Amino acid sequence: MKILVVSDSHSKKNILADLRDKYSNEVDYFIHCGDSELDPNSKWVSDYTIVEGNCDYYDYPEKEVVATEEGNILVTHGHLYGVNYGLDRLALLAKQENAKFVFYGHTHRLAVEYVDGTLGSVWFPCGEYQKLGGTYAIVSVNESKIKVTYYTREGLAPVSELQFEYQK
Repeated sequence: MKILVVSDSHSKKNILADLRDKYSNEVDYFIHCGDSELDPNSKWVSDYTIVEGNCDYYDYPEKEVVATEEGNILVTHGHLYGVNYGLDRLALLAKQENAKFVFYGHTHRLAVEYVDGTLGSVWFPCGEYQKLGGTYAIVSVNESKIKVTYYTREGLAPVSELQFEYQK
């Protein structure tokens, strides 16, 4: 199973179309963790499971649970669960939703964590990776491992130092 995860694209339509065009035959799920600032009926987000961020003014759900062969994916922006201050509330929600994977945005910080299946991706990173200008992640899952690879928005190229692998 392959999942493309993006967040906080803030009205950048073309990158969402570029990602869809490049990966439509490679990934099983397109996930957007909010702050798209795009109309949910637009062609730009039609293939994405998408949630509402704090900058969205359209009617998106605050969270989505996607059932997959590898387990439930919980998608949220994170602002309503205090992700800037810790992941405890999000972890409780993940447990309630029986989620194996949790994807969130909002923090503008690159983050990957594997604690009972919690993984995250952000769009416009701050700090050390701000020079990248924007990222997305592809999460690959097979029977024995989970691999997370971050890519740059410009050039859609993998970032060699931002690849993580976890044994299931």
